[in-house]
Amino acid sequence: MSSLRGVQITTGPTTWTIGPLIGSGACSLGVFSITPSDPSSKSTKKQKSSQSNLRWCVKFAEVVETKGKKKKTDKQRNSDQIFYEYQLYSNALGPGRGIWCPEIPSLLLRPYGELTHSTKTYRYLIMEKIQYDIFHGCGESRNEILDRGKEIVRVFKELHGRGVVFVDVKPDNLRLDSKNNVRLIDLGCIERYITASGKHREDIGCGGGTPDYWSRRVSENEGCSVGRVDDVEAVLFCMLEEMEGTLPWSNAKSDAEMARVKSEWGDSQSGVWDYLKSLKYNDPVDYDLVISGLDDLKVSGGKGGKKKRKKSPGKKSPVKVKKSEVKKKISPRKKKEEVIEILESSEEEEEEEDDMDVEDSEEEEEDPPLYLVFESGPDAGVVWTVGEETCKVQRSKGSPKKTKSKKTKTQTTPTLTTLTLNDTEVSTNHATLSVKYFRKKKSILSSSLIIKDLNSSNGTFINGKKLEPKKTRAAFINDSVRFGASVCRIKNHP
Repeated sequence: MSSLRGVQITTGPTTWTIGPLIGSGACSLGVFSITPSDPSSKSTKKQKSSQSNLRWCVKFAEVVETKGKKKKTDKQRNSDQIFYEYQLYSNALGPGRGIWCPEIPSLLLRPYGELTHSTKTYRYLIMEKIQYDIFHGCGESRNEILDRGKEIVRVFKELHGRGVVFVDVKPDNLRLDSKNNVRLIDLGCIERYITASGKHREDIGCGGGTPDYWSRRVSENEGCSVGRVDDVEAVLFCMLEEMEGTLPWSNAKSDAEMARVKSEWGDSQSGVWDYLKSLKYNDPVDYDLVISGLDDLKVSGGKGGKKKRKKSPGKKSPVKVKKSEVKKKISPRKKKEEVIEILESSEEEEEEEDDMDVEDSEEEEEDPPLYLVFESGPDAGVVWTVGEETCKVQRSKGSPKKTKSKKTKTQTTPTLTTLTLNDTEVSTNHATLSVKYFRKKKSILSSSLIIKDLNSSNGTFINGKKLEPKKTRAAFINDSVRFGASVCRIKNHP
């Protein structure tokens, strides 16, 4: 991966230069600093370096073809995770970008994409670099640690208000920006706990995260789903570790021993600890009560003289769920396989069912269509609806005529199977379209438009880039697609 240093990525009008490796991630090959640069700029290298090296970074994961294998490899799951994180920034976490999670460059600059270098292809995501440790500037002050903890709880109140839980709460995923704002990073483990019907999701058991910071409930019920209360208790464990320098169970030799020590330690606590212990998976959290109770957070040192927190080079992997433990549970090994599945080169339909389709009592979300809003060409102003069923793009055989906007009824698969354009530059068999849905369990996170050019005369383009004939490519919300001389934009609403 170090060979990527100095390589350039062009996204829209901006060219980015990859800098040195600055970190690693559980679901990526590495995180690099990256600098936006203008080839026509006359600024010096020193000026370019100081411009944004401390502001932007880029995460990479290698793209590997499936080659007919039913089970995905770690590399394939990691590249999927990069896309899932991008979807979170673009949708559910949009209001929090640059406030309590990292900003990403304008969607017009395409912060997510693929880079081919040498003989390998990498999926990347450009995001804001958050420089400081979460307890930066707190020094030895217990009060400052508690104040910082209160800010973290407020951020989680905002996050949970978006219908998602963080899951992998630990100090390394909590950061502080230059204005002392708390930021959440490494968002790939986030899960939705609210269904499409507005109900709280059942605990189907797909645990994840870092065992040292699991809540007592999660530790005692290995592999159970993480809820709001578990996120909040994990935040308190991060604060406790900062004040103590270690956690009471840090030397546990197994997850079972860790669960026992946590339980015994928790029984000796009171106040906010008792409140959190009383909550169940689907119970709401009184964040204001937690914040007011933090002043009584107990530390074994009495007045709370802080020791230096020891950082381990790596955390234990998520615990495996015992098959006999709980009915309907899914092993964490498959957790990331459930996040998304991206179709880029395979034309065959998946034979096995999505791992997320666990049989439970909750309602499955209806598959929402995508809308192609034509902005130029003979069909400008027309809105076409595309669903999961394959739709063929073709030229009108008769004389050009005005087409009325198509609207869809709420159904699993919209009925439009032929998109006929009044454009003489569109071929008789120009391209095929279909919508691919990205789900977690039975909740639809997002969708993309899968496009395959059928060796058309004038080509099919995504954001100005011509597609290779007979190969499938994915386009996303707000992307521009051109068939012949007709340009449309992908929308999730008409």
